[in-house]
Amino acid sequence: MSIGSSWTTAGTIGVGLVGIATMLGVSPAITAGAVISGAYLGDKLSPLSETTILTAQMVEVDLYTHIRSQAWTSVPAFLIAAAGFTVLGVAGPPVRDAVPESIELAKLGEIFWINPVNLVPLLFLVVLWCGRFPRHWRCWPRHWSRAPRPRSSNETSSRASSPRSGPARKT
Repeated sequence: MSIGSSWTTAGTIGVGLVGIATMLGVSPAITAGAVISGAYLGDKLSPLSETTILTAQMVEVDLYTHIRSQAWTSVPAFLIAAAGFTVLGVAGPPVRDAVPESIELAKLGEIFWINPVNLVPLLFLVVLWCGRFPRHWRCWPRHWSRAPRPRSSNETSSRASSPRSGPARKT
């Protein structure tokens, strides 16, 4: 959900999951539907998604405000899809275990070098993500970040006269 590209998710993770589903005897069509449902939810609600960023910039709305407004339609649709896939998973045909788990883990150990260093990019994303919140929501102590820059009188007056900002407020 956090990588921000539905097509990348479907093309990388989705292909692998459909292949695993086929080996286990699970319907590849249902698996692809579940992957695409999750990928589009991630595309709508990720602050890294290019379509989410572009839309928020075009309508001149804060990115996180835009994400919150998209959640009103995306999350219910995802919950309905998740409920449907859960029913299909419970009521569907039994899954066959073609290969023992120990053999699968041994093959993964031969192909990939799996260790905690692999989590460094994810940790980096989380740290950057925490920096985007308002000061009182930050994930780290206040003394680690700089104080916000005060606005000059020119910025305030130009903002108040902007046609999109509505009527000027008295201060």
